[in-house]
Amino acid sequence: CHKCNAFKPPRTHHCSKSKRCVLRMDHFCFLAGTCIGYANQSHFVRFLVWTTWVCWALVGVYTLRLETVFSAMVYGRSDAIPVGDGEVVVIGMNLAILTPVVSMVSMLCWNQLDLLVCNKTTIESINAMPTRAYRYKSGNFDLRENVWDLRSWIRNVEQVMGPKWSLWLVPDMRCLFRHGSLRKRNEDCVWMTEGHWFPISDELRERLEGKLVAK
Repeated sequence: CHKCNAFKPPRTHHCSKSKRCVLRMDHFCFLAGTCIGYANQSHFVRFLVWTTWVCWALVGVYTLRLETVFSAMVYGRSDAIPVGDGEVVVIGMNLAILTPVVSMVSMLCWNQLDLLVCNKTTIESINAMPTRAYRYKSGNFDLRENVWDLRSWIRNVEQVMGPKWSLWLVPDMRCLFRHGSLRKRNEDCVWMTEGHWFPISDELRERLEGKLVAK
């Protein structure tokens, strides 16, 4: 890195906010006050997924209660929960606050899931040519595509969330799987490494090897 004079592995970017290089940097989150990257992106994705689910659950609960309140007021339903003073106003205010929050969180969650499936970062998606920093010095070989896409959305997600799909939405348990047979069965999974290298698809590897041999 020409800014901090440190070794810069692939997909690493220098964060101007934290003044350091971040492995597989996605973006700087002002709400979390830190960079989202290799070490914490799985936590960030889980946070967005569960927050989105909770927000939509609250919208559903408030909507159902509002329907019940209106039914009690208009049709005089006796089986409805008693309506307190100003309850309609309170529910309306909650829905008015939740609407922009749900919209924003849902868009962020969808964006992160889309990047996760494609094995991209926010920085890489913004760049018009994600591979421009990874050209071979020897010449004109330039792949205008996402070199990190493993041609399988499951393998792409595993690079961030881990090899066990049943644990994707629970707190990070990677410390339990650093040793033993699970690691041997998933040697190509970045989730098991230190974030200094990232696998590419077999198809792309063959193309690269063939191009280099031809040269």
